[in-house]
Amino acid sequence: MISIVIPVFNSAASLKQCLESCTAQKGAELEIIVIDGGSTDGSVDIIRAYADRLAWWVSEKDGGIYDAWNKGLTRATHPWIAFFGADDVWAAPDAVCKLMALANYPQVNLVTARLQKESHAGVPGYVFGAPWSTKRMRMNMSVAHAGMPHHRSLFDKFGPFDTRFRIAGDYDFLLRAAAEVRGAYLDEIVAVMGGGGVSSTQLRRVRDESMRALSAAPVAGRFWAALYWLRFGLRHMQRLAAS
Repeated sequence: MISIVIPVFNSAASLKQCLESCTAQKGAELEIIVIDGGSTDGSVDIIRAYADRLAWWVSEKDGGIYDAWNKGLTRATHPWIAFFGADDVWAAPDAVCKLMALANYPQVNLVTARLQKESHAGVPGYVFGAPWSTKRMRMNMSVAHAGMPHHRSLFDKFGPFDTRFRIAGDYDFLLRAAAEVRGAYLDEIVAVMGGGGVSSTQLRRVRDESMRALSAAPVAGRFWAALYWLRFGLRHMQRLAAS
């Protein structure tokens, strides 16, 4: 049983496909929760058209994606919770079912898989998402977050997302919870992510917020934040050299 929380803001171009892929999921008991941040582009009309298939929805101004996710947390009724972008679609109608087949609490409290990132603005698409590893997480956000089932016990113990973050709040949360994470991994592409997205287009903010999350994390600290800064700079120089 899983609650899928979808934050929305002026996402009319992709929202229908996202909701269609969610409502088409078979073999898993799920509820869909939509948190709209006060869209003005027709997104609310699309949400209303799906209202009878949603567990709950709201449209009101909010404090950003992590505020929206936290609102969804308060409305979720299932023991497992996942967060899905309004420009994401599930790769197949049994994607959620396959993820939930590995959701065996208390042995497992987090399920990761692979995602396909669409190309955008000249940036080619790619596949990403690794099994959970605290060591890898000290280096970068190595898991694919969209659609990842989290057991509610993680939020009960470590609290909601920190709304002071604008991009790296999911990374911050997972680092806070890292010592307690017991992960399972589905080695398949479970969803296709839209080509845009804040974290794809604001790399400097990604760097700064990731360093802040690492500095404060019990499993990391300032050394790992400094190492992240060095590796980030090296990757940027490599991208420039290749362009």
